[in-house]
Amino acid sequence: MPMFLSDVSALSLQWEFGKETEEESEVELEHSAARFSADLIRWIDSHNPAEPTIDNGDGTLTVACACVNVNTGASFVEHSTIPATLKAARDWLGY
Repeated sequence: MPMFLSDVSALSLQWEFGKETEEESEVELEHSAARFSADLIRWIDSHNPAEPTIDNGDGTLTVACACVNVNTGASFVEHSTIPATLKAARDWLGY
């Protein structure tokens, strides 16, 4: 079946409109990373840490743990910076 110029133009426009720009791809990647971080923070916080988990915005999280000095009985909060990955979170939580 022969293609006419109007068919080719329509296909070309369809391809152009369906194609993401580099900027749109970067925005989508940032949104998916933000969603992952938010889900990871929610999961860590569901384990009742001493303080809410903080997203540092650079691919790391600040997590807090309640500690007790065995000699004095004094309690304190220890902060750690971990990579924003499930593996790091599982390691920090002791899984």
